[in-house]
Amino acid sequence: IAKNKLPIGILIDNDFHETDNIFVPIFSADDAFLADYIQRFVFNNNSQVSIIDINNQIENNFLLKTGINSLEHNFSKNISIADEKSSALLSF
Repeated sequence: IAKNKLPIGILIDNDFHETDNIFVPIFSADDAFLADYIQRFVFNNNSQVSIIDINNQIENNFLLKTGINSLEHNFSKNISIADEKSSALLSF
C-alpha cells in the first residue's frame, strides 16, 4: 500500500453487513477496471450503483463505454449513470 501512487480507501467495520447503494465516480480512462467491481457488487449483493461520468470519460473511451454499456444492459435495474452536470439528480 505504501508504494501505491493512487489514493486508496480502506474500510474496517465489524458491523458492516450490506452494500445497498454504491457511488462510483469515473475520473479517467484508467478507471475502466472499476466495471469489474461494479459487476461483482451487483451480481453478489444486488447493489444499486450510481456512476458519475466526470468530463465524459465514458463517452470518450471505447473500452470504458463498452464495459459500462454491458453493465447497463445486463443490470439495468441496478445501474444509473449521470454526468457531472446532472449529478445533483443522484440520490441515495
